[in-house]
This record gives sequence, structure tokens and C-alpha cells, in this order.
Amino acid sequence: MKAAVTAGSFGMRRFKEVTPDGEVHFQGLNREGYVQVAPDGTEYECPPCDTIVQEFQREIEAAGESSLVFFGGKYSHAVIKKPRRGDFRAHLMCGGASMLKYDPPMDERRVAEDALGVMGEPTEYARIDILRARNTPLIIEVELIEPMLFFDFFPETVEVFADHIEKALRKQSIDTPWSYSQFHLNAREWLMS
Repeated sequence: MKAAVTAGSFGMRRFKEVTPDGEVHFQGLNREGYVQVAPDGTEYECPPCDTIVQEFQREIEAAGESSLVFFGGKYSHAVIKKPRRGDFRAHLMCGGASMLKYDPPMDERRVAEDALGVMGEPTEYARIDILRARNTPLIIEVELIEPMLFFDFFPETVEVFADHIEKALRKQSIDTPWSYSQFHLNAREWLMS
């Protein structure tokens, strides 16, 4: 069970069956909001939001999840995130999780591309998180609003992303108070920070 709008596995909990504790957690996510404490001790107040209930897929514990990044509907790069031993959350904010560059098999890329195809028009950027269960790629998350794009693992993709955004702005004839060359410099600095 997790919040529909969240970051870093905030609000995610695992329940084996319907319990009073699960009901309290659901109410907190859905009606009251909740406080999430990050591994560094920082507390985040999270407002109420819709709740997602997903069947637990045990494969996450050993295999982790892959994250495929797309710019303008075109595949760019991917990572694989694995939870620390004894946990199921494959996010660095959970402490102990690992993340490595990843070359996804074609079936994972096809599933991610099919998911993006549902959007109609290409999104400017997206991240599709996939879990392999029973040797089949399953989408577990589609990130379209401020996804982590892993530029620290793939610094060469900053230029690709900046080029894509520049072309999208020019295509839409958006007037800007800055030059496009200045945009490139600022984008590179911001994306790598």
C-alpha cells in the first residue's frame, strides 16, 4: 500500500492481510496525511492523497526493479535498483538500497514503450519502473512529473535532455527571456546539481 503521489517510497508499507494496522495506514494516506521520516532523520509532512494497493511481488526482494528513462518518447538510459537485504523498497532514500547502470532486455523496453504509447503524444520526459515477475516485465510505476532521471549515473545524457527540451521549446515557438545557448548552460548546471 502506498500513496499515489509520493517520492522515495514514502508512505509505502506491506501488509500480509487486512488488519486494523493496515486500515489505520490507509486512513492516514487517504484522509489525514502522514509524516515520513527519511533515513537522515528529516521529517516530511505528506498531505492526504489517493492510495494505491498493489499485490506484493516477492521478486522485488532479490531482483529489484528497473527504471527506464525516455526523452520525447525515445529510450535514453536505465538503472536497476535493488533493496537492501531484508527490505523490499528499492529506493536509495530507504538506506542500503543499491543502484547500477542497466541494459534492459528488449521485452522491458517494449513494455515501457507501449505504456508511453498510451499517452497519445510523446511526453517530454518519463521514467517507467518495471519489475520482472515470473519472468514477465510488469509496470509498477509510470513517472511523468519530476521523475528522478539519474543524470549522476549518465552525465552524458544531460546534453541529450537539454537538446530535447530546447527543440520542444522552439517547436512550440515559446518566447524566452534568455537565449537558447544560455538555456543550455543553465540546464546543464541545474541538472548536474
